[in-house]
Amino acid sequence: MPAGEGRLLRSGRRSPQSGRVVCLCTRFALLTEQQITRSWRTLFRAGPIADDTIAKAEAMLDELRAESPLRHRLRTELNELIAQRTKQAEAAAKPARRRAKAKS
Repeated sequence: MPAGEGRLLRSGRRSPQSGRVVCLCTRFALLTEQQITRSWRTLFRAGPIADDTIAKAEAMLDELRAESPLRHRLRTELNELIAQRTKQAEAAAKPARRRAKAKS
């Protein structure tokens, strides 16, 4: 199962008329904190942080309970990674602007 995706659970009963199973409830099972932690490490070990990596990380955070200490810790970590990524992008853009001005 890919990281950040819950398992679809169904409960149901057989219809007396048709004999088919009638779905009574459909929901997504939440991943455990251990599964989230393992997937989190794997996600950010891969290399540079791209937009899709951030989206996957946020989807994983949504799998955790709102009051979970792990959720708060990983949210803080993700915010720091996003800030670091923004600073690196700005630093990379500055020399390019200076070279463009020098050519003018």
